[in-house]
Amino acid sequence: MSAKMGRLELEEFAAAYEQFVAMNIDRLTLFAELNYGFVDPAFVEEQRRTAWAQVPPGKFLPVWNPDLGLDNLNRLINNYLDIGIPGAAIESETRLASTTRTATRTATIRPAAARTAAAGGGGGGAAAEAEEEEDSQAEEVIPLRRSNNHV
Repeated sequence: MSAKMGRLELEEFAAAYEQFVAMNIDRLTLFAELNYGFVDPAFVEEQRRTAWAQVPPGKFLPVWNPDLGLDNLNRLINNYLDIGIPGAAIESETRLASTTRTATRTATIRPAAARTAAAGGGGGGAAAEAEEEEDSQAEEVIPLRRSNNHV
């Protein structure tokens, strides 16, 4: 993937990714969404409402975009079991540790139907994470996994 990927190219790549996930969902243990700094947040939200709302919650890893702030992270925490956190955010976001510690102690996960309704409905296929080793924009993403005591 390139930082210069246009909307049409991104949509084509996302469609191929969704198809890959749909065809391999039983073999996947976890897959991440397409959410890097150059991806429009509206595109990410649309993917969550459509394609990703139909996959088992424990297999989907939404990725927090630090540019959207800690309120956005808290929203993800309230809606998803695991959240990917870009490695660079660990060093740059001074309140991240306290936010994630509090979340692991206090958060509850809403049932899948409630998540789908809150996200604006379901529908659509599924997709999976494609790795691009040459992508200099991609950051290491560290999953935030809550203990089963909070599910």
